[in-house]
Amino acid sequence: PSAPESNAIASVTQIVDMSPLQQDISRDFLIGSRVAWQEFNARERARGRAIQHQVIETDGSARAVKAAWQAAVIDPTCVALSGCVGDTTAAAVATLQRTPASNALPLVAPWLQREWSDSENSVFQAFPDYQAQIAHAVKSLAVMGVKQAGVVYATPELQKELSTSMTLAGSAQGLKLQVIDAGKRPASPPALILFIGGTQI
Repeated sequence: PSAPESNAIASVTQIVDMSPLQQDISRDFLIGSRVAWQEFNARERARGRAIQHQVIETDGSARAVKAAWQAAVIDPTCVALSGCVGDTTAAAVATLQRTPASNALPLVAPWLQREWSDSENSVFQAFPDYQAQIAHAVKSLAVMGVKQAGVVYATPELQKELSTSMTLAGSAQGLKLQVIDAGKRPASPPALILFIGGTQI
C-alpha cells in the first residue's frame, strides 16, 4: 500500500488486476503511477494540495473488482479512479460506473484497450484502443515497404476479438499477415512479428 499523505486534501483510487496473465502489465503500470503521484505530491505538498494515492489489488474476478469499486465509491475522500489496469478490469470498472444511482467517479487514464463508448462522459482515456494501435502499426509497416508479417495474440480471446480487424487493416495496406501460435515456433517465421496484447503495440 502507498504511504499515507498526512496533509492530503483528497484521494484517488487505482484498482489493479494482479491475476497471473495481467500481473506483469499491472506491476509496470502501477510502478509508473506511484512515481507520478510521488512526484506530484513532492511538488504540491508544501502548497497543501497533496493527494493520497490508494491502491486496491484484486485477482481480476468480477466479484473482487466490484468490491474494490464499491470501496472507492463509498470513500468520502475519493475524488476519482485513476489508472485502473488491465483492460478487462478497467472495462468492468467503467461498466460499474453506469450502475443507476451509483454516484460514479471520474475514471481517469485507465488501461482500457478495447473500443469504448462513453455517453456519460465519465471515462477519460489516455491510451489509444487496440483498433487505433493496429491501424497505426500496420500503416507504419506499409510505409517501410514491409509486405509480410507474423501476428501473435496474447490470448485466444484477444485473437477472436481482433483477428478480423487485423486482417482488414493488413488488406487495406497490402500487408500479408500470418497468424502464429504463441506456443509454437514456425519452421520459417516471418522476419517481422507483431505481438497483440500485453503491452501496447
